[in-house]
Amino acid sequence: MNTSHQSRSGFRRPILVALGLPAALAIGLAGSTAAYAAAPTDGDILGLASGYAVLGGSTVTNDGAGTDITGDVGLSPGTAITGLLAEQVHGTIHTTDADAADAQLASQAGYTFLQNKGATGTEADGDLGGSDLGPGVYDNIAQIDGKLTLTGGADDVWIFQSPSALTAMVGSEVELAGEASACNVYWQVTSSATLNGASFVGNVFALTSISVGTNAPVTGRLLAQSGAVTLLNNVISAPDCGTVDDGGAPADDGSGTDDGTPTDGGSADGGTEGDGTGTGTDASGGGTTTTVEDSTAGGTLLAETGIDGGLMIGSAGLLVLTGGVLLVARRRIANS
Repeated sequence: MNTSHQSRSGFRRPILVALGLPAALAIGLAGSTAAYAAAPTDGDILGLASGYAVLGGSTVTNDGAGTDITGDVGLSPGTAITGLLAEQVHGTIHTTDADAADAQLASQAGYTFLQNKGATGTEADGDLGGSDLGPGVYDNIAQIDGKLTLTGGADDVWIFQSPSALTAMVGSEVELAGEASACNVYWQVTSSATLNGASFVGNVFALTSISVGTNAPVTGRLLAQSGAVTLLNNVISAPDCGTVDDGGAPADDGSGTDDGTPTDGGSADGGTEGDGTGTGTDASGGGTTTTVEDSTAGGTLLAETGIDGGLMIGSAGLLVLTGGVLLVARRRIANS
């Protein structure tokens, strides 16, 4: 005799979970992991650090009214961001909060990922000045004294590994040629970076600290793990590289094309649903029901919510809902 207490419709009894406002609920199905814990990949090295222009470990300090930062500024686990006014930051300032902590974890993971990349080229004297380099992984980097040109396509990637400190000398330049993108230039620095050049490009992952010389501009990100980020009248611009939001979903909501065709495994509004590996965002409001289906052994899992603005992440069946008040989850019995 079947004692699973099925309803006549073939569903097990619904499970109701009440949530506070505001609230966040994450349901991990088999194989799911939190987005911030995901390992970096060649296509996403920055992870949750992508929205930050400046991220410090111990402190972030600024001396100069001319400092102007495009992107978020964060600090974790330190406690003091000094000399930086809110109007100098075109983004959000996160001082030792959960967002900064998650970004720091992503930065540390990205650092290790870059450090473990096998080199395709070596600078014998450690100086990149006067070089014109195509994409690749370059080790033994110590300084830039002169002009460094990076020539390549929009999807090409440059990784520079410094076994100790990195110094961009006064007057040095990093220039992009062809369709090369600042999003795809990475600097892994085993101790500290000092950037004094007339221009610097790329995402700096420093194990200790990062100091930027007076009036030196940076197009990229300054991510220091344990030490300080020190600014002196600098313009720091984090390029838009397709940032990841707090739930780990790409900025593109993955809702598919207008004709209902799903993209990236997600589900299009009014179209067929994907395989549960894509993403989608329902911002229709008014309590519209959103359904996510994820095929699992023994049946299909449905999660329905009557909330506004539910965020769905289909990676292996992970569902995150924010601002909701009620979740109904029920499992269909296969072949019933």
